[in-house]
Amino acid sequence: MTYAIESKRVGRTPYRFVTLSLDRCDNQFGLAPCSPPLTLASTVVSVPTALSVILAGGSAVDGEYVGLTILFLDGPAFNDRRLILAYNGTTKEITFANALTAPPVASNSISILNPPCFNTRATCQDAPNYARNATNGQIILAERQASTPRELIESANVRAVVPCVKSFSITPARLMLGKGLGSRASMQLSCADFAHNDAGLDPYLLSRGYNPLTQGTFFGKLIARNPFYLGRSATFNTGYLVNGVYDPVNFQTELFFLEKIAGIRSNNTISIIAQDLLKRLDDDKAQFPAVSIGELAAPIVSADSSMTVQSGAGAGYAVNDVVRIGEELIRIITKSGDSFTLITRGVFGSTADDHQAGDGVQKCGVFEGVNVTNVIIALALAGGIDLSNIDTVGFANEQSSLLAANALTAIISEPTGVKSLLKEISEENFLYLWWDGRAGLIKLKSVVPAIPTIEINDDSNFLADSITVFQDLTLRISEFQIRYAISDHTQYSDVNFYRKLFIRADLDSESQDRHGEPRIIKVQSRWFPAGLSGVAAQTANRTVAIFGNAPYIISFSMDAKDDIQLGDTLRFNTRHIQNFEGENKIISALIIEKMETESGTTFTYKAQSLIPASGIAVIAPSGLPDFDSASTTDKEQYAFICPASGVFADGREEYRIY
Repeated sequence: MTYAIESKRVGRTPYRFVTLSLDRCDNQFGLAPCSPPLTLASTVVSVPTALSVILAGGSAVDGEYVGLTILFLDGPAFNDRRLILAYNGTTKEITFANALTAPPVASNSISILNPPCFNTRATCQDAPNYARNATNGQIILAERQASTPRELIESANVRAVVPCVKSFSITPARLMLGKGLGSRASMQLSCADFAHNDAGLDPYLLSRGYNPLTQGTFFGKLIARNPFYLGRSATFNTGYLVNGVYDPVNFQTELFFLEKIAGIRSNNTISIIAQDLLKRLDDDKAQFPAVSIGELAAPIVSADSSMTVQSGAGAGYAVNDVVRIGEELIRIITKSGDSFTLITRGVFGSTADDHQAGDGVQKCGVFEGVNVTNVIIALALAGGIDLSNIDTVGFANEQSSLLAANALTAIISEPTGVKSLLKEISEENFLYLWWDGRAGLIKLKSVVPAIPTIEINDDSNFLADSITVFQDLTLRISEFQIRYAISDHTQYSDVNFYRKLFIRADLDSESQDRHGEPRIIKVQSRWFPAGLSGVAAQTANRTVAIFGNAPYIISFSMDAKDDIQLGDTLRFNTRHIQNFEGENKIISALIIEKMETESGTTFTYKAQSLIPASGIAVIAPSGLPDFDSASTTDKEQYAFICPASGVFADGREEYRIY
């Protein structure tokens, strides 16, 4: 069985749960390399009872070690830890709670230590040897009302399965074409708190001096032991049980990252909030370049060819770095320690100037002729994204097919929010980025018309009364102005420092007998040098071509069997979009939003058309009939040679080659 098969089966049994991956230390408390504070090291002399040992040495004070932990370092009881209940300073006899796995023998080594940690960073007693494992502490939060499958409980690396979730709430991501990262996806859980025996969560239960069922609650203890949860993964699992049995092949997963675990409310519930990975690139979380701590150790004048930063700061700079001091950009040619022995002044259009001791020396982010896809990857990495979470294959394919000419040059001379930089890049290069939680990858696509291979329609796909369609006039763009070829990279916000301007305007669209008003976008591109005139023109032309007429926004619901994903392009055949003759007008549209509205049963979507009613199409393959004999589908997808009048026999306007 698979998810695709089960989603089509009558009588399917939906099931949902969330896997939290909280950090856990791989070490064993008190065993090398873990070295917590040591109270006593000794050896066993004899074993008078199953719950006591006599030591070779120790304090003469009765009760000295009560409440601490005895750890057996070798012999039959190796790695056993027990809470010390009593100590006789005369006989050196230690009495402990709970029998050992096997009786120790004389000469076995022991340590007396503080009560053990919980193998989490917050409870660690030997921080230098903390051995973080991000996948070995999984906790499954399952639906409260459902019985928990045995197979889920026995899954590898799962510490505990807790049926506590009262409600799941998923806010879907929304793609914003050519406008940055769009709206981010999020997940919120409402969970019941309860007493818990710590089984699976506390590796040293037998060395505790309390009953976990009567002390504290599950989430109260979890939060106290794991306060460093920010950014840890929270995987939403949705799928189907087959005859009550859990099998991961029947489930789909969506990866989120923990943002907040709210405290326990008066009704004994807590909420857990997780976001998609792109949240890490928000301006208040990620900046590029990083702030530099360097300052000039002595003043310099405009003619100087060397400079020095304060003691120890030189390690933060390298040969060929570009730095900013005031309004000047300087390139480091050679350096020795804190001394930049040869520098080039006033680079990238800036002007050499005098500077004072104590002036900040900010290292710049430099891109010189770097393809847009590689710039985006560099910014994502700077924002803390791991390369394994970037669809490098898809980026490379997009680069080779549509973005090969987009070689960007920019000097980011002050710390700037990564999200803001990506918004600039996506708008100027007419592309969009999104987080594919199913694949666990950041993906990228150019905003171009596509020829979809899948058609969805009223009869076979849309749930009854679920589809609505409107043309979003707020998205219409009739004019795109782009300034580029910046002359001084420290002045990117000043329009007067851009040497070139390209304007693409659809004046007919702005006329009184059409929309009656202009809708203008103005862009200042610090990324496009003078040599990218063709790319600047392409961006302007494509933007107005796609958004010259308001795109359709299509909202609809479908059964889970019709499995389509965020970022898919589909062919829509619905009576809600008609041509001049009242026939269904088949259009291509991109899925910009997806949300599971009923567990395992119903998904709700939003789609945005990429080919509005302006006759944009791609060149037709050879072998198609002439326009008058072509099918309606072919007319909607492909471009045909138009009569000199600019209008086809059926009234359709001429096509534009994209």
